[in-house]
Amino acid sequence: MPRPNLAQIFSLFIALIMVSSIASYMLIGRGAEQQQQNIPEQEAPKVQPKIEIYDAEVDANVVELFPSIFLVAKTEEAEKEVIDNAVLQLGKISQFNSYYVAEDKQPKIMKSLTYAANIVLAEDENIIAFTERVRDLNIFSHVELYRIALAKLPKEINYVKEEDKNVTRKHSLEEPFVNIYASMLTLKGDIVKVSLKAYFADGQLFKQIGFEVENISAKPKFLSAESEAKIVELYNRLDVSGSSIYRQKNYNKIKEELEKIEKVEKVKFYLQPISYRIYVNFDDENFLKEHMQDINNALKDANLNFKLSAYSLRIDFDENTNYSELKDKIKNALQKFEANYTLDEPNVYVRADVNLSEFDSSIVESIQEVFGKYDLNATVKRLALVDLNINKLVDKQTKQEFMLEKRQKAWVDAKRNIDEEVKVEIQAIGQRKEISYIEVREPTS
Repeated sequence: MPRPNLAQIFSLFIALIMVSSIASYMLIGRGAEQQQQNIPEQEAPKVQPKIEIYDAEVDANVVELFPSIFLVAKTEEAEKEVIDNAVLQLGKISQFNSYYVAEDKQPKIMKSLTYAANIVLAEDENIIAFTERVRDLNIFSHVELYRIALAKLPKEINYVKEEDKNVTRKHSLEEPFVNIYASMLTLKGDIVKVSLKAYFADGQLFKQIGFEVENISAKPKFLSAESEAKIVELYNRLDVSGSSIYRQKNYNKIKEELEKIEKVEKVKFYLQPISYRIYVNFDDENFLKEHMQDINNALKDANLNFKLSAYSLRIDFDENTNYSELKDKIKNALQKFEANYTLDEPNVYVRADVNLSEFDSSIVESIQEVFGKYDLNATVKRLALVDLNINKLVDKQTKQEFMLEKRQKAWVDAKRNIDEEVKVEIQAIGQRKEISYIEVREPTS
């Protein structure tokens, strides 16, 4: 089992600090020195309530963001006053209290001191700008910042006892609101996943606090749809893609050849890194076990890996290897064993973004000829402006709707003309209520 790194330990430690910082307010007790001599003998002693702690994880709606920050940082500075003064000079602060976390509560791996502070900013102070100034302080080696927010919870929550996960408690909340430690990027109206820590005294909930563990609204949602679209404008720009089995060619020369085509002004060329590996997959799971040494001897100059599975052998090579000779050597070596197998060869994927001075259908033919020399079957799309017949995308999982501009740029078949109707596929990413990325493309027939 891998050991947690220092950053993971520090994150876990922060959660403990958050809980312990409210412990004195949470726990009810009589105190170590309760002046017993002042209590009349006939008066029954006060009974300390039974405190039980329960956990829960729920989805909550952020209804308010407060100008309050919880700061936790690692530091080598032993004088708290020095740090306090540095923080207090960063902006307009209306309330402030800070402390060092006791050494006995810190993980042993953490050699530096841990400084924590509760900060309430003035209403006219920019909270994001303030936190950036905090992160820039050289006095800290690691900084974590959380914003205090008010979140609306479900009316009924199923809690699990902290000490015994088999014990549960269903509780209805009269006031389903709680203060949470939220990410600095969380916004009012966001749906967030909240980890709750609930304190029950003699069975009655008297306090709970929440920690944001995930911002559901800010999490990217992958959206897709199909639509009819009408082409309203065509641009002098092409998107060319092609793929094939690896053939040991100098694929980077494709860019040079494309640039020589008449009316081609600029080419951006992308060659996906090639995986120089052949996989030999056998039908019989016992074949490799029985013939491993024989195969090693037959292919002694090859880089073999037998550890993938009982069925597969991997052979690594590099770009300088004579690929045709390597394949022939593999086939000849395995032929004498009469084994049933298949070869999975490396694939080549290339893409070119081509800007033209003027569009001409002959350019498409010339591009396809260049790709054909490298055994690549070129798919050529032309950039167009289209009018879609839909105005929103819907996340299939959450049913959340994202409004969509009906007029979009799209990649369509290079043979298309203005006013043609085409069917397009839409791929998009939605965050919160907005679409942050969209690609519209006519599918290849």
